[in-house]
Amino acid sequence: MKITRSRGGTGKRPWSGNNPLVISRAFSPAWRAGVAMVDEDMLTPKQAASRLGVTPTTLYDWLGRSRRGLFVLRGRPVIVEYFQTGAKGQGRIRIATKEVDRLRELMRVPVEPTHSPRPSVRRNRFPGITVPLGRPG
Repeated sequence: MKITRSRGGTGKRPWSGNNPLVISRAFSPAWRAGVAMVDEDMLTPKQAASRLGVTPTTLYDWLGRSRRGLFVLRGRPVIVEYFQTGAKGQGRIRIATKEVDRLRELMRVPVEPTHSPRPSVRRNRFPGITVPLGRPG
């Protein structure tokens, strides 16, 4: 079984803009031998989508955008690493469990403590008078 990465091994920036450099590890000996897929638990796109709480079509859209360097999650650009089997990368897609967990953490909304407004200080001595009393000075 030959393992190829989805983004190719050109090391060039996708299209244009300030996209991060895409460097493929598909050509190192360990990746060609399929060691990466054996060491990690791999999920099908359907399983990964259910863990992320999205539909498989949404996940495929994310993978396509990620491959082009256009995927943004919660305001941050994200690159999703996944594997495709087959001679030209046209086979089945597999995603590592660690990568799905990383995406879940990126989707997490941090809890922001609510700041209760301080009660306004009212002077009850002269209700209705809002200017300071006394001689202008």
